[in-house]
Amino acid sequence: MEKFHIADIPKTDRITHLVDNLYAKMPVIESARAKLVTESYKETEDEPIITRRAKAFAHILHNIPIIIREKGTPVPPIPTPVVPAVVDNVIYNAAPEHEQALIRGVREWCNVRAGAGTNSAVIGRANLGQQISLLRWNADESWCFVEFNGLQGWIAKQFILPIK
Repeated sequence: MEKFHIADIPKTDRITHLVDNLYAKMPVIESARAKLVTESYKETEDEPIITRRAKAFAHILHNIPIIIREKGTPVPPIPTPVVPAVVDNVIYNAAPEHEQALIRGVREWCNVRAGAGTNSAVIGRANLGQQISLLRWNADESWCFVEFNGLQGWIAKQFILPIK
């Protein structure tokens, strides 16, 4: 078997960038997954542990925010047609790219939730007049997955005023 040294293997710009970022930044603690597992476990207390784990995993897959950082994917940024995502027979329609909106119809703030529905955990608040980015809608477009100030979550349609 031929021996080689890791330094002899050429690295692409992408790999160099990813390694540099790995060592240059402090780790970020992500609490969304833990919140979703806890939420699921509370809903399935009387079920067998294997069922609880499976339902928690499904709950995570259905509700976890997906974050792709700059240069985090090997696919070049080529415009592609919007195809609705299907999860558990629910269609999620993508909002137009970077569509902006304001929070309306509240006295001070509205809840930002981990999932599309009032049964999902509250993970934050959006203040009246807060500008938000619309990322995608649920199947009946009654809830939108949004982003603002580094937070991602679901907000009910009645609190969203699109900016034209």
